[in-house]
Amino acid sequence: MKIEEADEGELIVLRRALSGQKASNHKEQRENIFHTRCTINGRVCSLMVDRGSCANVASITLFDKLLLNTEPHPQPYPIQWLNQGKGLKVSTRCLISFSIGENYMDELWSDIIPMDAYHVLLGRPLLYDRKVTYDGFLNTYSLHKNGRKITLVPLLHIKFLSPSPLDHSKMEKSYFPSLIQCSRSSKGSSRPLSN
Repeated sequence: MKIEEADEGELIVLRRALSGQKASNHKEQRENIFHTRCTINGRVCSLMVDRGSCANVASITLFDKLLLNTEPHPQPYPIQWLNQGKGLKVSTRCLISFSIGENYMDELWSDIIPMDAYHVLLGRPLLYDRKVTYDGFLNTYSLHKNGRKITLVPLLHIKFLSPSPLDHSKMEKSYFPSLIQCSRSSKGSSRPLSN
């Protein structure tokens, strides 16, 4: 069995809203979301797996920075965030080739949306198509690829900061709901991108 850890290097865009610390024991995995780093076109990008998301999505920033090819979505659909607002229509997608560690390389269709938290969010399509097994205790994902069992392990313990920087009592609260509610029925250089 191959254990794949996060790719190393500077991210294409750093996120100020996140802080991280290493989890010291398995109990701390109870409330952690799964996130790691992957490599796309030789650049290190942030990646999250959200079992509650019904789509694989990628940020517009990722496509702008890496100049990836997009195509019209074959079945455009609206998505809504966690409020009851108008939402937005997903109308483009891209086939992303990425790797995590040395042994896991994959290609997945991802819908393109404005998203600030991560570059890539993988959801139910990845889990279903790759017959992925989730271990909630260890917060790992396992799958078989090219005749080998590969286990993806999380990068860090993520804690999202409070919107109010003055309220220090809430700054370390661990909380991150599912990002999307759908309403539809090669290793390379790890240098950062310039802005």
